[in-house]
Amino acid sequence: MEKRVLVVDDERDVTELLEYKLKQAGLLVRTLNDPLRAIGMARDLRPDLIILDVMMPDLTGIQLLRMIRGDALLQDTPVMFLTAKGETEDRLKGLEGGADDYMAKPF
Repeated sequence: MEKRVLVVDDERDVTELLEYKLKQAGLLVRTLNDPLRAIGMARDLRPDLIILDVMMPDLTGIQLLRMIRGDALLQDTPVMFLTAKGETEDRLKGLEGGADDYMAKPF
């Protein structure tokens, strides 16, 4: 069974690049540029990994992570932040907030 990855980032060029590279690695990839649709897509897809940007309009990655951790179907799904906020304080905030990993852009 293919591993499934959901990528949520408001920058289309980032989601397109990640989709291309992750598909090359043999993964099933779904991308969203609208964080408001992320929980619904994640519940349908049941991904093996969710990659989130931190800074998005309408709903931040931190807020989205709280929603994921509070959802019975998604709470155990690994979540990785991929963000331009690369300071140590930002990393700690993301990891303490429940993220499994944190990677700064550019990557």
